[in-house]
Amino acid sequence: MTLQSIHSLPENITTTRPKRIIRNPDDMEAVMPEIHDRIDASRKAIAKGHPFAVAGEYLQNVIGMPADLNDPLLSVILPDESDIATDNDVGHLVSIENRRVTKSPAITQKYIGSVIMTVTSVCHQRCTHCFRKNVNDTISVLSDEAINQAFEDLDSIGGDNIFDIIMSGGEPLTVKPALIEKIALQRDQLNRKRGLRGVPPIHFSINTREPVVMPSTILNNPEMIEAIRHLNPLVISIQILHPREITHGFVDVMRIFRGMGIGLRTNHPILKGVNDDPNVLREMYTKLAEHGVFPKDLIHPIKSGIPREKCVTLERSMEIMRELVKRLPGTLLPRLQCCTPNLGKSFIDPFHMKKDGTFGYDMENGEIIGLRTKDGEKNQPASAM
Repeated sequence: MTLQSIHSLPENITTTRPKRIIRNPDDMEAVMPEIHDRIDASRKAIAKGHPFAVAGEYLQNVIGMPADLNDPLLSVILPDESDIATDNDVGHLVSIENRRVTKSPAITQKYIGSVIMTVTSVCHQRCTHCFRKNVNDTISVLSDEAINQAFEDLDSIGGDNIFDIIMSGGEPLTVKPALIEKIALQRDQLNRKRGLRGVPPIHFSINTREPVVMPSTILNNPEMIEAIRHLNPLVISIQILHPREITHGFVDVMRIFRGMGIGLRTNHPILKGVNDDPNVLREMYTKLAEHGVFPKDLIHPIKSGIPREKCVTLERSMEIMRELVKRLPGTLLPRLQCCTPNLGKSFIDPFHMKKDGTFGYDMENGEIIGLRTKDGEKNQPASAM
């Protein structure tokens, strides 16, 4: 690829120099001595094995320097003792076997018609709420051989029933652009074969937090921009937790994506003390809409790496959603969902009433069985919500 073949950045976009990744709490204290107590508490969790990494860009542009000791967003990047007691469930990463159309370890399938392609375990920031934070301790990137095998499996009778591939990780936008280019080429070849069989094409989408955590890795990388252009995802879903994460760098990345004609969505968990407030979410959704990003899913977490101390109750999640219904137009309303390890996403009716006439689900009497996954399967989570 020559520089002449790379599309230039849109006008008025300014790039920033990438900041390093901080992986040692001592280095974080060196740049943020004012929050010594919070960092010192995290040392105990990190010493017991909790992964830690934070992007300097996130510290500078989202947390701010000097930092506020009471900033709720510190809980996103700094683990504490409660995080150590949290069990991550590998069921999130396991396919439903009777639905699998490929045995490729790079592919997870929970739903009819769509699969997740895990391209890397690498992530520039180890957010405390991430259910993969302890699963991805071994650094790995999808090999050329694994990509070839995955697309060979998809070029099959069963593969003709797959229409959507979600590129995920780790953080998928940390890989080299050449890997995304290879996947795009394989997709193109597969779609030509599907076309000859009269089968609709496969489309890609991307799940990412990189435009929030470290936008410079995209803004300063024209090869990555061109690779994303070639992949031409229908949708990019971004996990953004709070209005302050809508930085200038984030806005610039969204402008690039919009210029490619990509649909932009956000899906994120509800975190106690961070975004468990309908006013905060209303502000975030309206600001995002100004930049072409619209809500997709508001997630009530179950066994997702978040300790109970940092979760709200199911009733509170439903209450927040009912308040958003009052305050936002329908186009800015997410779906309220829970994410269970074995069956995947199930959708919650925020207006569901228990037998006593109050909002919620009477789990002891089995009313939670009313939940269904996105492809219609009944789902009763094994753990309380």
